[in-house]
Amino acid sequence: GLKTTYYLRTKSATNIEKATAEVQKEIRGVVGQKTFTPEQVQACSIEAMRNGGECEACQ
Repeated sequence: GLKTTYYLRTKSATNIEKATAEVQKEIRGVVGQKTFTPEQVQACSIEAMRNGGECEACQ
């Protein structure tokens, strides 16, 4: 109602502050890349062949 609209439109008494001092953003492709050992790649591809497809994680 009217009271709710009044309180939503008024300015707050406090200011919003950042919780962390420094934020690092993930660069797409650099941080998200996974490296697999040859044994993991081999095991994954064998499992994918059994299921009749390609391994989505190793692509």
